[in-house]
Amino acid sequence: MEKKDNYLLQQCYHCGNQGLMEIVVKHQHTYGGPIFNKYGEEIDIDMQEYFDWILLSCPVCKKVSLVQKYSNECEYNPNTKTYGEYVDLLYPECNVNYLGVPEEIKSAFEAALKVKNIDISICLLSLRRVLEAICKEQGAEGKNLDSMIKNMLDKGILPEVMNDACWIIRQLGNDAAHAGKIRIYKSDVEQTIDFLKTIIQYLYTLPVQMDRLKVKIEKRREKQKKVQE
Repeated sequence: MEKKDNYLLQQCYHCGNQGLMEIVVKHQHTYGGPIFNKYGEEIDIDMQEYFDWILLSCPVCKKVSLVQKYSNECEYNPNTKTYGEYVDLLYPECNVNYLGVPEEIKSAFEAALKVKNIDISICLLSLRRVLEAICKEQGAEGKNLDSMIKNMLDKGILPEVMNDACWIIRQLGNDAAHAGKIRIYKSDVEQTIDFLKTIIQYLYTLPVQMDRLKVKIEKRREKQKKVQE
C-alpha cells in the first residue's frame, strides 16, 4: 500500500478530476533566518519563509501539475503548533488564489472550470451563476442579476470598470441558454473566465493579501527594533 505522504489532494485543471495525486518530485527551500558577520557572529535575524514546490501526477489523465506551498514563521499558531500555509497552483495556469474566497463561491467557480473543455455552454451558464452567487454573498439588492450588479456598482462594492465585465458574463450566460441559435467560441469562454477571476480576486483575495502583508511588515519592523535595542 502506498504511503499517504506520497500523495496530495488536489484538483487537476487538465481534466477536472479532483482526488489524491501522486507526488513525483518535491523541492524545499527556506529563506531568511539568522544573519552573521564575517566573524561568524549573529548580528541580525530575518523572518523565515518556507517554500515547497511539488510536482504532481494525475491518476486519470497522467498529466502533471506544479503546486507551490508557502508559510512563514510570523504566522505560527502556538495552539495548533502549525504555520499558516498557502497553496498556489503554478501549472497548468489557473491564476486563481482562493485566499479569502467563500467556500460556496470557490466550489461554484471550480465546477464551472471543470466543464470548460467538455461543454462551453454549460461552462458559461455556470460562470453566470457564480456571478449571481457573488452578488448575493455581497448583499446586493435587486430582483434579477442585472439589478444586483447595478446595486453593487452604485454602492461602490465593484468599481465602474467592472461593469462591462459583468455585462459580458451575464450576456454570454444568457446566450449559452440558447445554445444552437447563437454560436459561442472557446475564446469567449476563456476571456469570461479571466473576467470572473478578476472580480473574485478584487472582492475577496486582494483585501486579505494586503492585510496580511501589512501585518508581516509591522511584525518585521517590531523584530528589527528589538534586535537594535
